[in-house]
Amino acid sequence: MPTTIEQLYSDTNNSVFQLTTVVMGSEIGSGSAFLTDKGLLTADHCVELPHNAQLFVRRGTETLWILTAAEVQARITHQSNKDEHDYALISLSGAPDIMDGPLLKLEPVALPHIGRQVAFLGYPFGTNTLQFSVGYVSSVETQSGVGIIRIDGSVNSGNSGGPLLDIASGKLLGIVTRTETGLIKQQFDQLLEAFQQDIQLLQRVQQGPSRMFISGIDPNQALLATVTSMNILAQNIKRSSNVGIGYAFSTNHLAELLRLEADTS
Repeated sequence: MPTTIEQLYSDTNNSVFQLTTVVMGSEIGSGSAFLTDKGLLTADHCVELPHNAQLFVRRGTETLWILTAAEVQARITHQSNKDEHDYALISLSGAPDIMDGPLLKLEPVALPHIGRQVAFLGYPFGTNTLQFSVGYVSSVETQSGVGIIRIDGSVNSGNSGGPLLDIASGKLLGIVTRTETGLIKQQFDQLLEAFQQDIQLLQRVQQGPSRMFISGIDPNQALLATVTSMNILAQNIKRSSNVGIGYAFSTNHLAELLRLEADTS
């Protein structure tokens, strides 16, 4: 059993991967995933892929596995959407040399007490460097059968899908699922949606038969560039603004489900 934070990191860092969603050569999102004794586990919302997307599984700068959206869906053996337990368990059958890290044991464990020291690993902000962070459990509750663990720690975009570990025992407690921001999420989402609608409209005008130039300058093109830049800026502000609080969902539901399936097989 790990007795120090350093030992826990040494025991688990090779078990955690970055998941990057790529469409037509452009990265459109990223999250984290980790090896368990039952397969590769991540948050369900990290594998909500467009039909034409590819999923790159990476450790650091090394790409270990590339899957199409259809291949990802075909490999998911157990799944619960982000509004429920937010997990997706991916079969590693035939995977190319990905299971060379230690396997975190997926088993039912007691929900942690408030004040318990925990660690979470992942690839925040799309960085290719694994981040190991330490925090404390600030609240624990159960809603509709879901154990929700609130973490006093800096969880950021990209941490989703990474493991939450008990430092004292080294046991897997849950999957990091989201961060809490200091800004109103609904307002940010509405702003980003408005930007997307404006960009689509300007792109249609740009591709239309009628183009207007003023002193050799296409005002529509200039406006499109401005709105696109503002959209990128708003996305970066949204993902960077947090209040040092994150949430993880307990993995107990999945562990119990797998145990029951094993008992009846």
